Amino acid sequence: MKVCLVDPIGTGHHVEYVKAALTRFEELGVQVHFIGAADISDAIKENINSYTVLEVAQITGFLSKERNKIAFVRRAYDIALQQECELIHFLYLDRHIRALYFSGCIKQLPIVATLHWGYMISSLCQTLRQKAAGFIDAQLLKNLSNAGLYLCVHSEKLASMLPCRQGTVSAINYPIQSDYKFNEQERSEYRAELDVGQHEKLLLCFGGTRIDKGADKALKALAFLSEQYKLLIIGAEQDILYSDLATLAKELGIQERVILKKEFVDDDKVNRIFSAADCLLLPYDESFSGQSGPLTIAAAIGVPVVASKALVLEETITKFELGNIHQWGRDTQLALTLSSINSPRKLCVKEFLSTSGFAEFSRRNVAIYQNITSLKYE
Repeated sequence: MKVCLVDPIGTGHHVEYVKAALTRFEELGVQVHFIGAADISDAIKENINSYTVLEVAQITGFLSKERNKIAFVRRAYDIALQQECELIHFLYLDRHIRALYFSGCIKQLPIVATLHWGYMISSLCQTLRQKAAGFIDAQLLKNLSNAGLYLCVHSEKLASMLPCRQGTVSAINYPIQSDYKFNEQERSEYRAELDVGQHEKLLLCFGGTRIDKGADKALKALAFLSEQYKLLIIGAEQDILYSDLATLAKELGIQERVILKKEFVDDDKVNRIFSAADCLLLPYDESFSGQSGPLTIAAAIGVPVVASKALVLEETITKFELGNIHQWGRDTQLALTLSSINSPRKLCVKEFLSTSGFAEFSRRNVAIYQNITSLKYE
């Protein structure tokens, strides 16, 4: 079987996501032609049969963003046909639903697409504008499903909420690297570097300071905790400025217990940061509908998580007993939430890792391809 994988975005987690998908392809008899960003193509070229570098154009003008996306989808589809692929898999459908629909590409090749967020679901939309845009995308997604699109998501709850034809959506756990492991030496060394005492509790907010990920909420909650707790916020600066976080910490009188590190964290530093933490905080907006990379890392290392009641976060944490759910804003109750938290049970972590590893993720994708192509030729 020959399939075409497509991803126009070469930043963030996208390289590792494609590598995860490819893990067992060769073993399971799947050849791949990859189409997408140069960064991904260069990173995976040793693991695939062939590739085409294709970026979304930056042409300006009327409805330029959607027109550029439509042109990308059409070109990718044509290349897949030229490469004689049996199936095309768009690994990132988010914000591309309209492009796929108006490209008119659901014709000769079966199409699989992965949706990472449920941003078109009305209950997850916060503004009237978001609800209107979500309604349009939901209707187009329904039409695409009726026309033959097969969808992959990373949440059983999300799968049940989508307006898709029965039997056309599969929920596959988000893939995580299994080589993250707790390291006592790294823990001791990094805590000493941060000046965190042996008996102090280090809370962690990890990743870019996007507005919907709530680093400011973590600071406000820390103000209600005892002197025993310190908070490390580390990651790239995005919507919330680190200078604003520093100002807020000072206003709350907790600046001595807050450690701010504005930096993009290289992969080789991730393990020691999580090993040093006593708890990962995910004070995300409750409208957040994707999976959290930091959550998967914490689970692999055995660090308990306190997260908001967001769709996929709550589902994952509850199912695998990875921590507690907290309603951010009710900060006087956070101490009780933290005091009742236990380290994830090894059996639950093992189940989480086995169902979320690269090999299982790859196998599940291939099973979907095999099922779809067999139906095509029946």
